[in-house]
Amino acid sequence: MPPIAIWNETVGEPITATVEGLANPFLGGTPNKNDHSWITVDYLGNASNTVSSSVSSRKASFIDAAVGYPASDATWTGLVSGAPGIPFSMSVTFTPQQTGWFYVYLKCQHQYLETYFDPVVTLS
Repeated sequence: MPPIAIWNETVGEPITATVEGLANPFLGGTPNKNDHSWITVDYLGNASNTVSSSVSSRKASFIDAAVGYPASDATWTGLVSGAPGIPFSMSVTFTPQQTGWFYVYLKCQHQYLETYFDPVVTLS
């Protein structure tokens, strides 16, 4: 999926970007942060230059234990309405130091995983 671009006016305050997903129930739970799905955000994290910073909801190291994403109470309608699945949410917090665009990338790397993502990023 192409990146989701969002204009940011907040400087020096933490922002949490959340993406809702619907996972295949054959996984037996929500996707793992390292094995299945994650989000990455590129943002202006330095006040003195425009080189982007990056933060990810993926775990820091492959040797860390796999952890599933939290379940979500999001309601799915439309094309996937009634489709079996487990709602989950992926989020990451970052602190931009300049106004400007930030980009949210949805990543998925499991050959048997059927996952739907809501392309609307919730900011808090």
